[in-house]
Amino acid sequence: SQNYHDEDMYNFIEEYSEHEFVEYYEAYVDMAEEYDYEAVDAFVDNFGIENIASFPDSYNGRWDSFQSFVEAVFPDIYGPIPEQLLNYIDWAKVTDEWEYDYDWEYRDGQTLVFMKNF
Repeated sequence: SQNYHDEDMYNFIEEYSEHEFVEYYEAYVDMAEEYDYEAVDAFVDNFGIENIASFPDSYNGRWDSFQSFVEAVFPDIYGPIPEQLLNYIDWAKVTDEWEYDYDWEYRDGQTLVFMKNF
């Protein structure tokens, strides 16, 4: 049993409800302490508190921009990009295509990236 702060619990109930507090508060705090409160809050803002258990499957970390995320993981998904093609890739267009699978939030000058299909 954890020792939660009264004010944090009250704020959670105010933001959501008593039912959601009973149902999700422990998972919310566990995720936030393991990862990062700001990231968990951004996830909940986008996908709802009822999906909190899916946070680890969805969260793809903090990046300088969504484009930097795409550039970093593109080779992992599609294989290495030949050096001579790098200058010809329209990363903005690739990023637009990835909106179907990813969502992102700008917080404190960084981009928090979440996979939509969790």
